[in-house]
Amino acid sequence: GAEAGGGPTSFTNVDGLFAREAIEAGTIIMSEEEGCGMELPTSATPNCEVVEVED
Repeated sequence: GAEAGGGPTSFTNVDGLFAREAIEAGTIIMSEEEGCGMELPTSATPNCEVVEVED
């Protein structure tokens, strides 16, 4: 998209998840039980990953 002045905009029509503060690398933020059945969004420039952790 473009603003009235012709410059680019950063708005999209897509819901997303974001953190209000920095999260340290390696931090587990959600377990399978907490997010059961949740569909995760995808990104062309991901900054996190879904991993399987052994108990």
